[in-house]
Amino acid sequence: MHAVVQQKFIPQVYDDYVIRGNTAVLRCHLPSFVREYVTLDSWLIDDDVVLKSTDIEDDKYTVLASGELILHRVDDSDGKRNFKCRARHRLTGELVLSPTTGKVIVTEPHSPMGPRITFSQSQVRAEEGSYVRIPCVSTAQPAPDYRWLKETASGLFPVIEDHRIRVTSGTLHIKNAMISDGGKYQCIITNGIGDKRTDTVLIVTAPLRVTVIPEHQTLNIGETAVLNCSVSGHPVHTVTWRKDQRHLAANSRVQLLSRDVLHITSVRREDKGMYQCFAYNDVDGAQGTAEIRIGDVPPYLLSAFPDTTVHSGEKVSLKCVSAGNFAPRVAWTLYEQELSTAQNSRIRIGDYVSHQGHVTSYLNITDARVEDSGVYRCDISNDVGAVWHAARLNVYGPPFIRPFPNISAISGQELVLNCPVGGYPIKSITWQKGGIILPLDHRHKISTAGYLTIQDVQKAADEGEYTCIAKNPDGLTASGSTYVSVVVAPVIDAQYFPDTITANEGERAKIICSVTTGDPPIRFKWLKNGFPFVSAGKVSVQLLDDSSILLFRKVQASDRGQYTCIATNAATSTNMTSQLVVNGKYKRFLLFEARYINLI
Repeated sequence: MHAVVQQKFIPQVYDDYVIRGNTAVLRCHLPSFVREYVTLDSWLIDDDVVLKSTDIEDDKYTVLASGELILHRVDDSDGKRNFKCRARHRLTGELVLSPTTGKVIVTEPHSPMGPRITFSQSQVRAEEGSYVRIPCVSTAQPAPDYRWLKETASGLFPVIEDHRIRVTSGTLHIKNAMISDGGKYQCIITNGIGDKRTDTVLIVTAPLRVTVIPEHQTLNIGETAVLNCSVSGHPVHTVTWRKDQRHLAANSRVQLLSRDVLHITSVRREDKGMYQCFAYNDVDGAQGTAEIRIGDVPPYLLSAFPDTTVHSGEKVSLKCVSAGNFAPRVAWTLYEQELSTAQNSRIRIGDYVSHQGHVTSYLNITDARVEDSGVYRCDISNDVGAVWHAARLNVYGPPFIRPFPNISAISGQELVLNCPVGGYPIKSITWQKGGIILPLDHRHKISTAGYLTIQDVQKAADEGEYTCIAKNPDGLTASGSTYVSVVVAPVIDAQYFPDTITANEGERAKIICSVTTGDPPIRFKWLKNGFPFVSAGKVSVQLLDDSSILLFRKVQASDRGQYTCIATNAATSTNMTSQLVVNGKYKRFLLFEARYINLI
């Protein structure tokens, strides 16, 4: 942006000498210091007739967009007229009329002469849909003839006059200019004595508009993104791509398949953002924008701490590096007991984010002690999912067992018991149940790390107290115990809970949710079409021992839907769903009528 100082200007019109029957050109001369801001408004003939460049049909006069006034087939009457031009300042709107007049000086021909070009334009610019005039002016004796050719890929071909295109004494007129009208035109001037040629390039412009398709897309990590830049307008010289207002650099994943198509393979988290496609020519520019979003991605681990062994007094740093679509929540536990800085002044827990969006969560221990040893775990979660990693920190020292919490196991499932042992080195870990060394049968497995796995847990055989005993190479031992309670999960009897129940409107119906096995207490809950069911009107819920009955006293059409029974106890929850189909009264009437007709 720059300031413009308003300066007075005076347009001038000078005489033009022309041989009778030829074409005259009058110019509105403007001072150089205002040409950037001043344009021709109109021409005045004898202070009466006003001509503008927007005037279309006139075989005698043509006003060019560049401001020149062309007089065709000049005769003596033209020499008697006075011509003035009026200019307009584009910024202030000021109109200034030339103080002096210009005249056409008509001369008599003296001897034959071939054409001599006196005025033409090497380039003409026009907007699509506008009226275009391409001048071709010469002087000759006798007055010359004009022909126009247009250059195509196959060569030069004559311009055919029609309702849009015509030639007036050398000037080529084109109505409602189209993009296809653009190109190189050649004017050929002949009069039997000689000939001349001049070329003009017509550039038909249309405002540039850019649209990037699709405007919004959400992708998962690893998928492929394709953006199409749709450009309208003319001409289009360059098309460039940017991301988040920065130059978009191509690489093995991000490629331009063509000027207008951007292709991104194996989309990564850093690919999300705003993509802009810019189109330019020498006078215009436009842009379109599209957004790539990364879909809901659960966190995933990039790296994590390994098993670590240290001596007392050393420093320890455990790290988990993760990525995902949303900022994760990170918790650190030691044998499933959550850790915090407030619990231990020697522990520092925190995290930081890299410029790539990777989250590094750390647990630092200053002055490590034997009681710090054990299995540490980082749990990383967001609204979509979770991931975790666990590894052992060994601190040299005698063995010890951390307090066990009591454990509930579900009958028929697998149970894994971890001995929360500390100290290092540990020579062996053994397990006992009720003083009897395990394993007792094929369902028991003990790993070298001291994990006890019980497959197909059974209440009678597996419920009770379990003790783990850790021993180091010096023969020192430590032990700890926990009590395992085995609970039986509820099982709904499918015999009374079919997939589909059909009832006639107005009749009674019921859905029975009966639990055949499962430790009490058992709680029941009903859903209709996935939403909590509320008893109302002629529908109620009845509890009977280990069953819940959904009772319809008078079935209505509005009762149609999916009904889900959820049975829950201390172990877990289970559910079954049934579709209630309600037949309307009109169907039964039609059925009766059909049977009656058949009997006749």
